[in-house]
Amino acid sequence: MRTYAQLTQEQRYQIYVLKKTGHSRTEIAEVIGIHKSTVSRELKRNPGGRGYRPQQAHRLAMERRQKGVPRITAETWAVVEKLLRQDWSPEQISGRLKKEQKVSISHEWIYQYVLEDKRTGGDLYRHLRCQKKRRKRYGKYDRRGKLPNCRSIEERPKVVDRRTRLGDWEADTFLGKTHKPVMVSLTERKSRFTLLGKVPQRTAQAVRKQTVRLLLPVSDKVRTLTSDHGKEFACHQQIAQALQLQFYFAHPYAAWERGTNENTNGLLRQYFPKKQDAVFLTWILTRPILALVSATRAVAKGDFRPRVARWANDEIGDLAEAFNAMTEELARADELRREREVLRRQLLEKVITTQEDERRRIARELHDSTSQNLTSLIVGLRVMETNCAKCAAQSKATDLRHVASKTLDEVHDLSMRLRPRVLDDLGLAAAVERLVSEWQARYKIPIDVEIQLLERLPGEVETAIYRIVQEALTNIARHAQAKSASILVERHGDMVRAIVEDDRVGFSINTDHGERHLGLLGMRERAELLTNGASFQSENSAMLIL
Repeated sequence: MRTYAQLTQEQRYQIYVLKKTGHSRTEIAEVIGIHKSTVSRELKRNPGGRGYRPQQAHRLAMERRQKGVPRITAETWAVVEKLLRQDWSPEQISGRLKKEQKVSISHEWIYQYVLEDKRTGGDLYRHLRCQKKRRKRYGKYDRRGKLPNCRSIEERPKVVDRRTRLGDWEADTFLGKTHKPVMVSLTERKSRFTLLGKVPQRTAQAVRKQTVRLLLPVSDKVRTLTSDHGKEFACHQQIAQALQLQFYFAHPYAAWERGTNENTNGLLRQYFPKKQDAVFLTWILTRPILALVSATRAVAKGDFRPRVARWANDEIGDLAEAFNAMTEELARADELRREREVLRRQLLEKVITTQEDERRRIARELHDSTSQNLTSLIVGLRVMETNCAKCAAQSKATDLRHVASKTLDEVHDLSMRLRPRVLDDLGLAAAVERLVSEWQARYKIPIDVEIQLLERLPGEVETAIYRIVQEALTNIARHAQAKSASILVERHGDMVRAIVEDDRVGFSINTDHGERHLGLLGMRERAELLTNGASFQSENSAMLIL
């Protein structure tokens, strides 16, 4: 039986980010490793007032899980058991409950109930009409031996008969010594191009997997597939769905309707006699190619260590030599890239550290020296106003005091933006809250702030997150045309997330905006510098995951 796993909070954040970056539901499902229907249900069941948000979606799912109740009640199962003991079949029970009590329970579910009862020592299975060892069922089981939902060759487009286009294939299987293993043979009608693949047994599932594996690399040249009524093609609907083709069946005992493939199989028999074990021959033909495929997949994942042995002095051997030479060049280039990346990170770390030290020094001087001088000037001008209450200089002194006061406020603001002391003294949460308070007062845009940190983070991490939040708010004010924004900073174990989101156009760090968006590049550099596990994503939001 299949196992079912609920979506985790991390997967919901992945769905959120991939959806924000414009990926389709199918692409999201492939990246996360789940079925696309799971993504569709998640986006449909857990949206909020402002769209799909991962934290809110996870909370809704947890609340719904706690309220969950069994779909089939104990009373219904009691009725099922009673009817079973009266020798009703599961199909009859399923139909009667649906018709009379509006309860939808499949006959397969009832079979599973009976089997579970048998495993625990029950005797319900003795009331089943068929006492043979039961196989796994897929839909309704047809005991008459006919393949379900077959589409006759009479429905096949007439253009296939004319052989004027590529993409119309014929399929069959032929047996080796002792009837196993089995070869799957696929022939294209116009070009006579043939694909062969070995399966250990002539079962529908094995033939389905091999057929899809053989045709998937040329799926853009696959339109139709025609086979006989062999039971090994019982999974024709899954094949058609996987390859996006039309599957047709020839008439029984009409091999000429698949003449191209039958003739090809006859030629193959000349080199693969039935008495010859196909295992060794298949191994000789496919082993070098499979070795190349395996090594290529490793290289695609960034592993440049695999080398392919030269099996023979033929074209495949030449390909193996060329592949090894290419891999060595890629390995050298990758090593050089890694060395340069280390140097770049070291230099960037020094630059940012020096920059923060210089910011701290300038902010301290502005606060301690410049601010004190301006304060003294303001006091002196106030004394001058008092002493010259009726002289002409009083008005001028008042104006100068106002200018000095405004300048003092600007110096304080500049000092805070360079290096807020609250960040060093009280930590990230207090610094962000103060930044947001001043930002809202200046731009009149409401911000929803949520910071979930039980303890302080390392200094370099707090500084990086603060700068990223600061730059993100600056971009929202200048470019996003936003009416509201939100900030989320939270920690889960060893992972920290910082999300700044607005409700309008947002921004993209992957787009070349020129020099006026160098701040965004600085945000990404700070994120990537912290740890090898850091990532920075942006569209309508800036998201930092450490």
